[in-house]
Amino acid sequence: MIPPPPQARLARLDGLRGLAALAVVLFHYTAQFPNFVPGGLVPFTFDAGAYGVHLFFMISGFVILMSIAQRGTGHFARSRFIRLYPVFWAAVLLTSLVLTINPLLGPGPTPLQLLANLTMFEQYAHIEPIDGAYWSLSYELGFYIMMFALFASPLHRWIGWLPTWMTLGAAAFPIIGWAIPHPLHLMIGISSYSHLFAAGLALYLGRTEGFSARHVAVLVLVPLVQGLHDGLTGALIVAVAVLAMIWGTAPGRQLPRAAAWLTGLGAISYALYLIHQMIGYVVLAQLEAAGLGAWAALLLTVAVALALASVLTWAIEKPAAHWLGRVLPRLGERTAPRGDLADG
Repeated sequence: MIPPPPQARLARLDGLRGLAALAVVLFHYTAQFPNFVPGGLVPFTFDAGAYGVHLFFMISGFVILMSIAQRGTGHFARSRFIRLYPVFWAAVLLTSLVLTINPLLGPGPTPLQLLANLTMFEQYAHIEPIDGAYWSLSYELGFYIMMFALFASPLHRWIGWLPTWMTLGAAAFPIIGWAIPHPLHLMIGISSYSHLFAAGLALYLGRTEGFSARHVAVLVLVPLVQGLHDGLTGALIVAVAVLAMIWGTAPGRQLPRAAAWLTGLGAISYALYLIHQMIGYVVLAQLEAAGLGAWAALLLTVAVALALASVLTWAIEKPAAHWLGRVLPRLGERTAPRGDLADG
């Protein structure tokens, strides 16, 4: 049987998740804010924060395989719904309300746009997301659908080859992507970001089944593939992210005491990601209009985003997860035997 990852390892992944969320927040509030609010002031520009999403995708590759391999497809579908949707619905409604009341960023969402966004599949229907941060959810959903389909079929016995497939798919995507209709390419593991999920998959397979040469090769190739997409800077940042994932998934000690706050940030990271961008732009613009300097406005807006994320997490996400966990039928749980993850 596949042993569950040590809690210390999961705590470090939570810390990395918190770090990724903070990086994305700072990217949006510095590098992107002037693009949405012309004349908006920023005290610095943190372009590298965009790669927080890349780290999120790596973490997802590890955690999603862990979940579905150990507990089965029924539990996986149920747990993903419980984890993703209640707080997402709250974030969509709150963001829509703010954008409707304050049209600083343009007209509020239409009824069709709102309804489509509540499904989380709006980009699959080519409907604009209400918040720009939602773009990554379409990639997450495509990955979930692919993993569910694989483990619901005999193909799961070839899961050891999936990281290689996804890494090569990302390398080839600029050439072959035009021939694969959207969103099909997301559900077969071929996209500009599929190599990042592959890194998480390779690490989980390596930690639980033993590293094979091709899994090590995937971890080496992932930064190089990123370099094909956005050059040396991207390759170097993703290489650091891969090293962070190797540390974050290794057996060992808990987070260092000085970095323990990242675990708390990781606990609210999903809500923070969902709520921070468009509402943050409105808050940031209003604070600057009220005469606050760029630094004060930035710090106060980050504080507002953290407070909103905390409320959404502890008042909606956690209680909803507890309640839905009790009322939704359990669709079957199991622990996959070691042979289920044979390299094929």
